[in-house]
Amino acid sequence: MLGLEQFSHLLMRKLRPAKRLHAAILAAVGQCWDYRIKGYHLSVRSAGRVVFRIHDFGRMCRFRSDTFESKEPETLRWIDGFGRKDSLLDIGANIGMYSLYAARRGIRVAAIEPDCLNFALLVQNIRLNSLDRFITAYPFALNSNSGVFPLFVNQGDWGTAGNSLGEPIDQDGNPFQAKYEQTTYGISCQDLVDLINAPINHIKIDVDGNEGLILNAASALLSSPSLKSMLIELSQNRPDYNQCIQLIKSYGLTLQEVAHSNHIFTK
Repeated sequence: MLGLEQFSHLLMRKLRPAKRLHAAILAAVGQCWDYRIKGYHLSVRSAGRVVFRIHDFGRMCRFRSDTFESKEPETLRWIDGFGRKDSLLDIGANIGMYSLYAARRGIRVAAIEPDCLNFALLVQNIRLNSLDRFITAYPFALNSNSGVFPLFVNQGDWGTAGNSLGEPIDQDGNPFQAKYEQTTYGISCQDLVDLINAPINHIKIDVDGNEGLILNAASALLSSPSLKSMLIELSQNRPDYNQCIQLIKSYGLTLQEVAHSNHIFTK
C-alpha cells in the first residue's frame, strides 16, 4: 500500500505533462495577445484606398472596419464637405473612426469619449496613424453641468456603444440593464468650449441616449457664430424627438438630411 508521500510523488508525475501543456497554451495565448496589441491592424478603406488603420481588439473593431463605407455614408459625405481649415467636435467618438477620417483630410478634431475601453483604443488609434497634431482626445462625457457621474455601460467590449450617463436610458428613451458602471467626468458645454478655446465649425453628436440632456444645455455650442453644421444621431422613437428638433432649429440651424437616424443641420 502506498504511503502519503509516495502517492504525492506519483500524482505529480502524472500531472506534470498536463501542467506543461497548460503552461504552453497560456504562453501561446499571451504571445497572440501581445502580437495583436503591437502589430495586428485593420486597414480602413474609402473609395478603394486605405485612409487609416485601427488596432484589431475584437469583433466590433472588425465590424467597424468592414462596414465603414456602408454603415453611414451620409456621415462621410458630410465630413467630405468640410473646408480644409475647419474644425470638428466629435461627441461620442468611440474608437475614432470619424475623427480619424476627418483628421486625414486635415481637419482639426476634438474627440470626446467617456468609455474607458473605447477611450484607450481611441488614443492608440490616433497614435497608430500619427495624427496626434490633428486630434485631441478627452475622456469626458458631455453633460448639463460639470462633475463626476456614473456611466452605465451597455456591453463593455472594445468598440461597442449604447452607454448612458447618469441613468441607464437607451437611444429610444427606454431603460436598459447595464453590464456594469464606471465613474466618469461629465463636462458642461460651456466648460468644454472654454477648455478647447478654439472655434468649432462642425459638431457630431452620437451618444445613444443623452441627446436631449446635452441639447438642453448646449447654448454655448449651438449659438456660436463659428458653427457651420451639426450631425446628430437621434432616434425618431424618442419621446422628446420633436422637442429636440425644434430646439436645434431655434438656434438658426436648418435640417438638410435624415438618414440612418443621422440628422444633418446647417446654418
